[in-house]
This record gives sequence, C-alpha cells and structure tokens, in this order.
Amino acid sequence: MGSLAPTWTPPQGFESRPVAVLGVGVLGRRIASCWAAAGYHVHIRDPDAKQRHECLQYVDENLHAYQELARQVPSGKTAAFEDLTVAVQEAWLVFECVPEMFQLKIDTFAELEEAAPDDFSDAAKKRILNTHYFMPPKIMATELMTDGFTSPELFPFLMERFKEAGLRPYVARRESTGFIFNRLWAAVKRELLTILAEDVADVPTLDAIYSDVILGGSYLPFRLMDLTGLDTIAFIEEHYIKERNLPRNHLDHLRQNYFAKGKLGNKSPSGGFYPPPTPSPNPSTAQPPHRLLALDLGLFSQTSFRNAGALLSLALPVSPSPTPTIHTLLSNLPAPDGIAICPRTSRVFWTTMGAAMGAPGGALHTATLPHLSDARALIGADDERVHTPKQVCVDSASRQVYFCDREGMGLLRCGYEGEGLEEVVRNGDWRVGGGDARRWCVGVAVARGLGRVFWSQKGPSKGGEGRIFCKRLDGGGAEAEEVLGGLPEPIDLEWVEKEGE
Repeated sequence: MGSLAPTWTPPQGFESRPVAVLGVGVLGRRIASCWAAAGYHVHIRDPDAKQRHECLQYVDENLHAYQELARQVPSGKTAAFEDLTVAVQEAWLVFECVPEMFQLKIDTFAELEEAAPDDFSDAAKKRILNTHYFMPPKIMATELMTDGFTSPELFPFLMERFKEAGLRPYVARRESTGFIFNRLWAAVKRELLTILAEDVADVPTLDAIYSDVILGGSYLPFRLMDLTGLDTIAFIEEHYIKERNLPRNHLDHLRQNYFAKGKLGNKSPSGGFYPPPTPSPNPSTAQPPHRLLALDLGLFSQTSFRNAGALLSLALPVSPSPTPTIHTLLSNLPAPDGIAICPRTSRVFWTTMGAAMGAPGGALHTATLPHLSDARALIGADDERVHTPKQVCVDSASRQVYFCDREGMGLLRCGYEGEGLEEVVRNGDWRVGGGDARRWCVGVAVARGLGRVFWSQKGPSKGGEGRIFCKRLDGGGAEAEEVLGGLPEPIDLEWVEKEGE
C-alpha cells in the first residue's frame, strides 16, 4: 500500500474512549449511530446548533435499527459539541464528514492536528486513511483505503471494529482515484449514458434489461464473464478499443494473466476468473435457475415492521451454479401476507394487511412479471370493504382472484383488474364482532375440478376451535359446509388438483 510506516499499535484503552464525528449532516449522523450501536460513546461536532440537535434526535429515534445489526452490547452515549478541541480530546477514532468544500476540509484537518490525542487513528500520516460509507442502515458496506502512508496493521484492526458496528468493510489493496465500488459504478453508468445518448435504447429498457440479466439473473459479474467466455469478452473489448480509441491495458492484463495460462472461462479445464464448474451428469438437460417469489413481513426490520415489508425474488440455481441470490422487487409494503401467480398471464397478486394494527387498511395488489414495474392496487387501502386481507389464490379459468379477510370475517373475490368485488362469505360486521377469532377467515384454495372454494377459520391460538369450510363456486346449493373442525389453528390452504401437480 505505498510507502507505509513499519509499526502501528492500537490506541490504548480504545474500548472506553469515544469515537468523534466531525460534521453531522445526512451521512455523519448515520456514522454516529453505527458506532453508538457498537457500544462506543460518540462525540459529534458541528458548528451549526440545528445540525447538532437534529443529529441527536436522529440517533435517539433510529438507534434500535442499528443495534439490530451491531454486536449485542449496551449502546454508547452520544454527546454534541460546538468546540472541535473538546469533541476530539479523548477520541481514539475520528471521522471527518464536513461539507465537500476543499478549504473547509483543509482547515478542519489543521485544527484536528493541533487538538487530537497522539495515538488516535487520524493524528499522523500512518494513522490516516480514507473511508467510504454508503447509506447505513440500508446499505452497511464500507470501503477502507490507504492514503499512501497508512500503516498496514491499521486495516485488520479497523475491520474488526467496523464489524462490531454491523458494517461490512472492504479494503482497497492500493491507493486509487476513487473507491472500489465508485470505479465499478462509474464504468456502468458511463456506458448506460452512452447507450442512451446514442439512442440505442431508452431509460425503461435499460433499467429493465439490467434488472432482468444482472439483478435477477443470479450471476455475479465475473461469473457472468466466465460463462460467456473470456475470449469472447476480449473480442468484444478489442472492437470497442478500436472504435473509440480507448486504452487497452485492461485487455492486455486479461491476455497475460488468463489467456496465457489457458484460462478462458467455464468452457476451459483451467476455468477463468473462477475454477471450472463441476460437470453435470447430463449437461444437455441443465435448467436455468428456478425463481421463487416470497413476501417478507419485515418483523426484524430496522424500522417499524408495519411499513417494512418486501416482495422478494429468490433465484434457486440448479447445481453447479453461482450462490443463490435474493433480489428485492418491491419494498416499503405495509405488512404483506398472501401471494399468488397466474402463469397464463404472468400476473402476480398479493395482499397487504395495512400499516395500522386492528383497523381497516388492507389492500389487494397486482403486477406483471418479471419486473413488476406496473405494480398497482386493485382494492385500495381506503376501501372499507376490506379490513385485513390474508391468503390469496387465483382461479385462472374464471380470471378471478379470491382472498380471505381475517378481522373482516369474510372471503371475497374480484376480477383480475379489481372489478366486480363481491362477498363469497361474510361472518359478521367487524365493527361489532371483529374480536371473535372463530369467524376469522384466513386461508383459501380453489378446487376447480370439484367446483368448490375452501377456506379456513382459524379460531383462538392453539384453541382447538379452528375449522375448514367449502362452498360451491357458482353460488348454488347449501351455503357453507364444514369439512373439518376441532383444529388447533388452521391458516393457509393449498388444493392439489392432480397427483404430482
């Protein structure tokens, strides 16, 4: 890492000494929260009294979210200072987060050099390094990079401290103009903007294909290059180099370090960037990754779970394959619960129970696979006919969606666009009898071959009063037939139409 000093030792008694954060805007207050959650006392310094107040308020309101990610210790205390000298007096680690004004940064470091203890990690050439936070607690990745003089022993020590705060540190191997991800992202966005400027594709197309191939394809970038073949990658790069008069050092590096060693990707015995995959017993029958859609209720979220739900896509590759990946398709959902797919139309339907406990506010939603870019509510949260929708199922033959409404004590159905909402079952009015769990409808399944719809009424928790009912799809015959009773707490149902289906 450049001309680095030979020796470094950890600051004495750092466990009980404060971490200082200079500048507490949007990022500074998040950094303060990270280290307070890790159990360190934090001194924040900002000349603006309003910023200091807002930082303390942010830490107080959001610390629990950071504690869920950090080591399990009592949180540290956060104190605010106007005077830099007082703020850093006993600090073992100082983060400079002042606004991006060059002279202000110079002045801050000059003042810091005079005021800081001799042994803290920002006081001398060998103790200074570059750090890059993204946006905790949403993104906990961080990057550490030498300034050309940083002591190499500092990095493993700081990596352990960062992990205590729930952060995920990555170390750049040498000084660089730009951190690791910034350089990677710069190349991606530069090419995206070039494609847009050349009118090769519009913005929705670029975002959609990026999501489909990169985010949803379960392939990491270097594994995707191995799959394509490094000789093919080189051929394409050679074309761009000639057409745009670009530097070729990256291509020369590829040829010297990979081609010369017989590494051309998955198709070569030596592999490529990664070792070759284990051959499949029958490569001709290899299947693409399976995809599973799942709802995350958000119970362990960094904020209130009532607005922290998500609709996830889980890639389940066929072995041998890259590591399975999870991609968030939709976020900030208010307590999602049921999900179903209509394969004929590539439509997905899901329910949300709503942000308020014990009150109406649930909704039925739909979107088109694979990107869900047209996500919309079919039955909105302001429609008081729906209280707390739970399991949903699709009857593709009639193009109808069935869903249970728990506290609403009903089973409802509507068309694929939300039209014709009607009650199939209504066990009462939630305003006067919503607390009787024996009437709560939760699970639903359509048996088209039998001409029946089944639903569960859960009853009290483990109370042995749960039941499963059925009713004719066409509405004829008896009202409701009890199929099973005395169940502990039946919820979701699934009807298997044919053996093996």
